[in-house]
Amino acid sequence: MKVSKLHLYLSIVLLFLGFLVGFQYQLTNKRTMTDIAYSWNKEQQIQEKLIRQKEENKKLEEQIREVEDQIHSIEQKAQANQDEATKIHETLDYSRMLAGLMDVEGPGLIVTLNDSKKAKEMSGDVSSYIVHEQDLRRVVNELFASGAEAISVNGERMISTSTIKCVGPTILVNSIKKAPPFEIKAIGDPDTLLKGLELPGGVLDTLRIWEIQITTQKVDKVVIPRYMGTIETNKLSLLHTSQAEE
Repeated sequence: MKVSKLHLYLSIVLLFLGFLVGFQYQLTNKRTMTDIAYSWNKEQQIQEKLIRQKEENKKLEEQIREVEDQIHSIEQKAQANQDEATKIHETLDYSRMLAGLMDVEGPGLIVTLNDSKKAKEMSGDVSSYIVHEQDLRRVVNELFASGAEAISVNGERMISTSTIKCVGPTILVNSIKKAPPFEIKAIGDPDTLLKGLELPGGVLDTLRIWEIQITTQKVDKVVIPRYMGTIETNKLSLLHTSQAEE
């Protein structure tokens, strides 16, 4: 009887332990499946987020490339405009230089004319022994004919509208009073310029007859200032392209 009760008690205990083990297994298995499902969902969310982020990054990269292309295009246009502006500026400077509106330098010749010493010694008519405006014009014209690219007379630049006039005893160069000695500077080949002035029977030979004081100096560099006066035109006007084509 005691053995049967003991068996009964053992059976009840074993049954209870079996129930606990089974319950624990089910609980553990359930938790494991839940954890796996949770981990899977979490990973899936992360993957989806990464995919969305990659797509956004791709769009941003495309936008960046578009902006870079626009910047590059703007820079190219700006450079082209800058190059064009530089060319226009260079052309304008060259035109102004040819027109006598810019300071210039180069090799050339310096000619100085002064009244004859007899002009101070004589008491009578000394007009033949002083430098006249036509003497200056002849020297300037001969220098231009010999290839001078720029000329000044006592610092006054000679251009197409320049004048050398005589008003009483005063010589006006570009309407500015000038007095002897007259320093004429010319840019060009020094030897050619001097040969043009020294032609037999030429301008310097004629001036020497009246003992006009003359000095010539070939130089490697002479500076000639720009024309400072006002260029006035009465009849001159621009010819428009449409009119020229007609």
